Amino acid sequence: MTAASSSFRQRDWGAALTLCIVVSALRLLWPGDTQWINDEPLFLTKAAAINAGQSSIGSGLLGTVGLTYGPVAVWIFAALLRISSDLMHVVILRTVLWCVTSSIALLWLARLSTRLRPLFLCLVLLSPYTWLYSRHLWDNTWLMPLGALALAGYVAFHQAQAAWKLAVAVLAMALAVLIHPMVLPLGIVLVVHLLRFHGTWLRTNPKVVVALCAACLLLAAPWLWFLAQQVLSKKSVLPPPPPPMLPPAEAPVPFWRSLVFPFLGGLQLTGLGLDYFLGADFWQHTAWVQPLMLVTAAAQLLVWLGMWLAAKEVRAGFGTRHQQGPEFHLALLCVATFCVQWCMQVIVRRHTHPHYYNGTWICYVYFFSLALSSKLSSTWQRVARAAVAAVLALSLSAVTTAMALQLHQQGGTTGLHFGATLQNQLQVARTLGRYHPDSPIHIEVKNYLMFPHALPMLRALSHTTGDPSAPLRTLQVRYQDPSGATGWIKVDEAPTAQP
Repeated sequence: MTAASSSFRQRDWGAALTLCIVVSALRLLWPGDTQWINDEPLFLTKAAAINAGQSSIGSGLLGTVGLTYGPVAVWIFAALLRISSDLMHVVILRTVLWCVTSSIALLWLARLSTRLRPLFLCLVLLSPYTWLYSRHLWDNTWLMPLGALALAGYVAFHQAQAAWKLAVAVLAMALAVLIHPMVLPLGIVLVVHLLRFHGTWLRTNPKVVVALCAACLLLAAPWLWFLAQQVLSKKSVLPPPPPPMLPPAEAPVPFWRSLVFPFLGGLQLTGLGLDYFLGADFWQHTAWVQPLMLVTAAAQLLVWLGMWLAAKEVRAGFGTRHQQGPEFHLALLCVATFCVQWCMQVIVRRHTHPHYYNGTWICYVYFFSLALSSKLSSTWQRVARAAVAAVLALSLSAVTTAMALQLHQQGGTTGLHFGATLQNQLQVARTLGRYHPDSPIHIEVKNYLMFPHALPMLRALSHTTGDPSAPLRTLQVRYQDPSGATGWIKVDEAPTAQP
């Protein structure tokens, strides 16, 4: 490596590290601007109950496929609540943990690859999806940093076998699986690759294998015991009564939608598709954002280009054993994971929701950075690539900043997938806490009608259940703007009837 290339590499590392630190620090602004809808209060309430010794530690929430997921996400939230019972502090701690783990994984992966440029690998942190998911008090979003850490740890082990590297990969994957099964495509590929290419090492290091298996079994034991009790129990659990207002049913979609959906994972690296969270009218007062959102579609094009380059690398590697270097195996892992994910999503008919990409997020990040990092022969191509990266970074930063500012100014949305911000809902809880606990409350907020547990659980967690010495009043919880233009909600005293 020449002195010039070494200096360039150092500058690239410096820029990538600076980007990670700055983006992570900015994520800590306005921690209350996050969701509190349905699963969030359930997770935090269960975590608080575990801390109080009032709940089993062996289960997460019941999933949409009828399986109760693993308890690791609840354990994490329970640990954060032990540090602080203030939900704003919990959001901050959760965001720090997400950002630090993701940054370490991305930088570690860049360190292991001679091809991937660290700065281009870390550009994905500018995406508005990472802003939303890094602070979300939910389980599925933990799959992004844990999946990335599992891949980085395994690639490090593949290049230089060491027990601690395999332990990082195995434990990160075990934690992810015990959060949500959506990470299984990556886990399956890592296990198959380990057995195929490192069988000899496993046979010569039985103590390490036994220790890692024991650690995974220990982590999974509470959940397995919970599942066994569910199977053996003959008690039937009555379904909860329907809420006053049901969430809207998903419109039927054609079968081909699940065939195409896995190819659109680059969406999470763009500013497209945010209507899912924010609603179609969110940007009506900031029309200048729309062209920038279209510019960010370049990230999806780069993901497709990276898929093609990775598939080409894998095909060439299978053609001759001499080409099966570290870059081949990294490409093989990501391409194989994508193929397994495609098969699983087609079989179970998963589509539409962007969090369905979270389990394999790191593979889409790899494809994106591979497309930007590949060697180019001519100067004009390198200049064009740098220009694309710069424009993409600026566009993503502008879209994410505009989204964060508008959510803060509007107090969230009135839609199902975001709603009023947690900070605003805490203000409502504190206001209700100044009244007698028996005060009748009339709810006019859509998300509270669909998920009636959200407000009572928030009041219990924030210790705002009411003051017995306070006045007894009939209260209304409603939108501040009846037109639905903003997400702000408030508490009003209902007008008293005139005699």
